[in-house]
Amino acid sequence: MDNTAPTSESRDSFPVYYVWQVAGKSISIRLNLDLVDALLQEVMSGFGAVPRRGAEVGGILLGSVKDDHGTVIVIDGFERVPCEYRSGPSFTLSEPELQRLRTTIEARSPSPSRKSYVVGYFRSHTRDGMGLSPEDIQIFNDYFPQPNAVALLVKPFATKASQAGFFFREGAVFRTESSYLEFPFRRRELGGTPTIRKERGVIPASAQPQHRPTVPAHPPEPPEQPVPVMVVPGLEPAEAPLASKPMPVPLTSSVWKFSAFLLLLLGIALGFVAARFTSPETGEASAADSYTLGVALERSGENVKITWDRSAPAIRRSLGGVLVIRDGDSTRTVNLTRASLQNGSVLYSHVSDHITLRLEVFFSNGTVLSHTEDYIAGERPVSNP
Repeated sequence: MDNTAPTSESRDSFPVYYVWQVAGKSISIRLNLDLVDALLQEVMSGFGAVPRRGAEVGGILLGSVKDDHGTVIVIDGFERVPCEYRSGPSFTLSEPELQRLRTTIEARSPSPSRKSYVVGYFRSHTRDGMGLSPEDIQIFNDYFPQPNAVALLVKPFATKASQAGFFFREGAVFRTESSYLEFPFRRRELGGTPTIRKERGVIPASAQPQHRPTVPAHPPEPPEQPVPVMVVPGLEPAEAPLASKPMPVPLTSSVWKFSAFLLLLLGIALGFVAARFTSPETGEASAADSYTLGVALERSGENVKITWDRSAPAIRRSLGGVLVIRDGDSTRTVNLTRASLQNGSVLYSHVSDHITLRLEVFFSNGTVLSHTEDYIAGERPVSNP
């Protein structure tokens, strides 16, 4: 989906562009703030799709390149490239997805008749740190050979403004470990006026039209209608309307029959639920097995062997997973393909005597199942499902 923002230079005296520039560098980037709004929605939708870490999204940046006392890159739009997340929540593209990326780039390649074209690559970043991965560099070298192409990373946060940074080539070299300049990826922090959005058909007062239809100063009041009041025998209303005296409406036999029918349905439903939870022949055990990964840690020489039940229903149905290993003060993330999960074990060479392991597996409906295990050398692992 192409998301192209307006290219006007100002709006109600607020800037439309955020200018990213680093002292001593000949490149300057103008980032449209309307694009910031649209792209942030895509980033946060992926961030909220997977618990704890969040899924990454990515695609191409659209705009133009100018020569104005140096290289000026104007970014006005983007197009997201779908990812099936076969290797976990990271934006890692399979061969068919890389072909789709190539097709998208070719359809947006620079031409004399095109004002907006491919100027770079973007990806949300839910991993540790804030740098380009080897996969990013590979994509850039293979699909963005232009010397002025840029990469944008956006790191989302749930309780504060997201952070972002640009990366660019300096000759044939990339600065990959961090951006020269990180900045808050939110319109308000970048000096733009907040966007006005409609919420369920309610238009904010500031967005309502200035010229409204003429309305009489004192519109005629509608004729007063009698208010029906239900009177239950033995319980009189505290105050009756003065306009008209309502007639008592007795509860007819059909009302009682309908109420009895509802109570009968409720009794059947409660009986069914009670039978499910009290009968020893229920599928309670099999339901519990559906959410069991069978994770275990044991010493194997100088290493720790990490195993899981590869025959477990959750493992068999999963698309892939990820191992997050906290070893003392360091954390390591290992992406697991579906085939890797079927192996059922990993041998890990630990550094400290205290290891915390979390295995997460992903399913086609977007849900995630995780299991955490604490391992202390010489002690039995503590399970935290």
